[in-house]
Amino acid sequence: MLVTAAVVIVCAAYSYRQSVVRASGPGTLDDRLRGSADDAIAALEERLGVTPEAKRPALLIRFADDPSPNLRYAAVDALGDLRKPETADTIERAFRDCSSQVRQRAAEVLHAVARGRGVRLLLTALRDEDTWVRESAAMQLMMILRDEKIPMAPFTPGLIAAMNADDPVVCRTSTHILARRIGKPWRIRAGMSPAERDAVIARWRRWWSEQAKAPGANLAPLPEPIRPARADRAPAWRVRDLAGRTWSLAGQRGRLTLLHFWGTWCPACVAELPALTRLHREYEPRGLDIVGLAIEERGAAGLKRWLAERNIQSPQALATPSILHAYGSIHEVPVSVLMDRSGMIRYRWDGERDYATYAAAVSRLVSE
Repeated sequence: MLVTAAVVIVCAAYSYRQSVVRASGPGTLDDRLRGSADDAIAALEERLGVTPEAKRPALLIRFADDPSPNLRYAAVDALGDLRKPETADTIERAFRDCSSQVRQRAAEVLHAVARGRGVRLLLTALRDEDTWVRESAAMQLMMILRDEKIPMAPFTPGLIAAMNADDPVVCRTSTHILARRIGKPWRIRAGMSPAERDAVIARWRRWWSEQAKAPGANLAPLPEPIRPARADRAPAWRVRDLAGRTWSLAGQRGRLTLLHFWGTWCPACVAELPALTRLHREYEPRGLDIVGLAIEERGAAGLKRWLAERNIQSPQALATPSILHAYGSIHEVPVSVLMDRSGMIRYRWDGERDYATYAAAVSRLVSE
């Protein structure tokens, strides 16, 4: 079961990378560089193909700071493939990006460029507030530590600290890594009851407590979590919701805004609706507006009925072509973009997230 879970998560983490083989979309090369994620990766490969090898690192470093999150993702991905030590600073800095995809890819590729720094970043990512970042880091560490020649000492404290019953994938992966490398039979397995899972975690913590008392034990402090720090000016937008109210970037000044691109036909979008409903209920009085933007729907009437049947109360609108283009040529959902009171993009999540991931970010911006 762990292998199956690992394959699913790694495939999700690399979904953009693996779809690059399809043909690029229409438009100039510069247009495609700043288009959808798929087009950005394909266009960047085309650009690199006509760029002298000696100039590629500088080009990618520049693109890693581009206003387009999809181009930043593509650039970080390509920097990982390039494996030039002089690009390590850029990749590590990308972990502070506001885009979850950029952050996740930075953590995934840095160890291939600078092993020590990459390992430390992965251990940092194990404590991230973003569920996908944590899970990706755990899977990367599992693959790295298949090499029996790599000593476990630098990794053990972080893996023990990552054992949280509320984070099942990371917790299960941590126990499997430690059990295989250290030779203990304490693994969290599919079908275990909560009490059985807690008992496995308790055994590992007791074991580590004893190990930490031994002379020469690795007691270096764990790296502190790194929060997104990049802020980009949000593209102007204006929509009319299903109730007839107009929402716009200018009209939201002084309020936090979560633009949520989704579709009723999208299973992942439907699965995260309870988390967004709870977020709306708890944070709307504290200054957050969640504006749903449905794509590829058959019309407003059908969407209204669907929402009414599920008692969805947050404002909802049909996404327009202009807003989809402005926010990265969105055609795969869900995508959520969180803006602060001054209209700066502070977080972008590609893919569904849980309530805790959203709430951690919103809570931070509410308190600013």
